[in-house]
Amino acid sequence: MIGDKIITNKKAYTLVELMVSIAVFIMLMLTATSIFQSVNKNQVNAIAAQSVQESMRFALEMMSKELRSAQKSNDDCVGGVTNKVYNFENIGAPYNDSLIFKNRFGECVYYCIDGGRLMVVRNGTSLAITPDEVIISNLEVDIVDDVIGAFHSIQPKVTIKFDSVMNHPTDKYNMSMQTSISSRYYE
Repeated sequence: MIGDKIITNKKAYTLVELMVSIAVFIMLMLTATSIFQSVNKNQVNAIAAQSVQESMRFALEMMSKELRSAQKSNDDCVGGVTNKVYNFENIGAPYNDSLIFKNRFGECVYYCIDGGRLMVVRNGTSLAITPDEVIISNLEVDIVDDVIGAFHSIQPKVTIKFDSVMNHPTDKYNMSMQTSISSRYYE
């Protein structure tokens, strides 16, 4: 008869099986791609964090070395005070809120924030000690020292705290840094 020669092929795939296998393949590829993107984004964030940390570590180390060897000021510096090692004062533009002291070479040194960058000013020459990519804000300085003209019974100490953020459109990383430095100046 006519229908006796129909070959039944049991080795072929149906349309439903094909659609299911394609859907599973697409899901696996999307999962792998999203994992790759997540790893890539986390790596970029880690690099941004490392960059900010290195910049801040350099700035704090530079400040610490100079602050440790600060000397007592005799009102030689603009905004400085007599008989104190450290002073934090707003002395007006361009230095504004500045940490003021005399370094071991007798130079007046000012640490301040100008345009989002941490600046050091020595003998009227200013130098940025943080890169353009890192914005510094909220400089807080706490000074522990004897009152002016008193017998010095307290070792001068300064605590510096500031916030920093990576200034990049795609990489955002915020960090707060704080350090305390005691002067080696003994009277």
